[in-house]
Amino acid sequence: TPQGSSVSRSSIGSTQHSSSSLWLAAVQADQVACRLAGDTVRVLLPLAKVAAAVIDGELWRGCGYSSMHDFTREELERSSKWLRLYAALHRAVVRLPGLRGAVTGEDGGAPIGMSKALLVARVASTETLASWVERARRLTVDELREAVSGGDREAEAVAPSAEDIAEAPGVLWGFPSPPSVCAAFDSALDLYRRLEGGDATVTSFIEALVAEDYSSDRPPDVFQGCLRAGEPRLDSVEIPSGNELPAMAVARELLEKLDDTIARAGVGSDREVLGQLQWFVTAADVMERHLASLLMEMSASGLVHELGFSSIGAYAENRLGLSRTSIEDRVRVARSLAKRPRVQRAYVAGSIGLEKALLAVQILGPGYVDASSENEWAAHLKECTVKRLRDEKRALLFAASVESRAGAPSPMSDEAWLASLRCAPGDTAMEVQRAGQVACNDGPLVPVAGSVLRWRLPIELARDFGACIDTRCKYLTLDAAACDWSQPISDEDPPSWRAARTFSTACRRLPPWVGLLAMLEEFCAQHDRAEKRSASHSEVLVRARHRCEAPGCTSRRVEWHHRQYRSRGGSDHHDNGDALCPTHHRHGQHGGYMHVTGDPPLERTWRLGPARNSTWYRNERRIDAPELRGPEST
Repeated sequence: TPQGSSVSRSSIGSTQHSSSSLWLAAVQADQVACRLAGDTVRVLLPLAKVAAAVIDGELWRGCGYSSMHDFTREELERSSKWLRLYAALHRAVVRLPGLRGAVTGEDGGAPIGMSKALLVARVASTETLASWVERARRLTVDELREAVSGGDREAEAVAPSAEDIAEAPGVLWGFPSPPSVCAAFDSALDLYRRLEGGDATVTSFIEALVAEDYSSDRPPDVFQGCLRAGEPRLDSVEIPSGNELPAMAVARELLEKLDDTIARAGVGSDREVLGQLQWFVTAADVMERHLASLLMEMSASGLVHELGFSSIGAYAENRLGLSRTSIEDRVRVARSLAKRPRVQRAYVAGSIGLEKALLAVQILGPGYVDASSENEWAAHLKECTVKRLRDEKRALLFAASVESRAGAPSPMSDEAWLASLRCAPGDTAMEVQRAGQVACNDGPLVPVAGSVLRWRLPIELARDFGACIDTRCKYLTLDAAACDWSQPISDEDPPSWRAARTFSTACRRLPPWVGLLAMLEEFCAQHDRAEKRSASHSEVLVRARHRCEAPGCTSRRVEWHHRQYRSRGGSDHHDNGDALCPTHHRHGQHGGYMHVTGDPPLERTWRLGPARNSTWYRNERRIDAPELRGPEST
């Protein structure tokens, strides 16, 4: 009818107008994001120069840390890989001076950022640099990575070191899982770190699980493909002078000081270089926080998809030249802290960094937290080391999921935190068994909601890990189907077998978390036997969870340090002992870069760094101890 036609034309016109308005808003937001990202990129090169100076001089030892990993985590709240990549960027720019202008866009083109610059440096020579830079500006990061590794090289490649390799392509992979299985995974990960002797990554732990599964008598025989979404290219646009945001004013204020700091970058005493590193990291944090807030709004309003990108990480990496993982973490923190105003204020003010904010998000969860408890957490996050916060996250999540402790978590007292560290041989296997039993008792046939095990893994590893889990589920299903249904399930049976029997009886398919639980049970049964006791399993090591007790140190290769030396009448009682890694034992306590006073274990006071420039800790908390800054006795 005419009336129907009129309505139809009006609807079409409204849709077209709405689509045009959304595209215009997306382009304007993209212009603002490019300006903020351009300011962020300016910090790359001076920060890279300072990072190279820190690594070459091993300046973390002067701060009392035994490894670069512990230094970057506690002082910068970044990973050691992050610092190595910046140092690799500096070496690439020194070898290829023409790369400097391409990184920041000073050569007149769009900035290519760190990821693309490291990929170009792997294959380019002085003669072929211009063509590789032009290719980097045309291609996405994934396409450029394939061009670099697929034989499309115009010059003989310089053999890259481990530090020169850009971040490998990864995929966000996971599946729904009961919270208790998540706690079991954390317990098994801690056991793996004890075996490795340090703070090993989740990726390396999963690699170990996959390797053991492939070497078993039932290796994986299935293939699980991983989808890779291609990201579209977006041509550069002219950035107008308008569209100013408060974030830009903050960035300009920081960049006004940048020119003066660049001239001194990487030059000066060890203390000055460390101060420069802290300043550049703070400047990068401020600009990344403001950029993440803008990207969060772009994602919530659908502007990222309107521009043709599948995710914020893809937009940040391929359009802005920034790290995908870092921006995704920033946006996740900005979203989660929106309902945690007190913790959010500490994060925005820079009192806590990205790592502590991520830990706060995991500990507090999505539930309600009253104002007083949130204030306690905000103060707790500021003074505690990342090492202790990770311990508390593990203990609190285990208590909530396995021991069914209800209510919002509160910061752990020193006594409770120290008690949670105790770990004798066989304890981890018992924790995994308890967690698995809770998963079976909570109704395994009920679909899991609200709890997800999620990791960002290399694509090949994600495929192999998925194949291992599917194979475990397959064999558990076959064994359960062959079992007599009338045979009762014993409490002594492994939880994964109990879950398999339950699903088989109900004619239901096993979910992936059952296969993962079976892998964790076998790993703990193999490497954490209660009967495997030796002289190294002393009370001191059990008290310290087989980890160096120096603040911020995660080394698992520990030695016994006598507080009162045996040459001076000291005993071998555990109250007279500390668990220290070789570096803190020999170069720290006996070398003057660390000092310990007080009675163990709760009254221990630690000094890290030389006496003239030191930081004091007690129970992994930073403290102000002016009374201890005088002459010290040994």
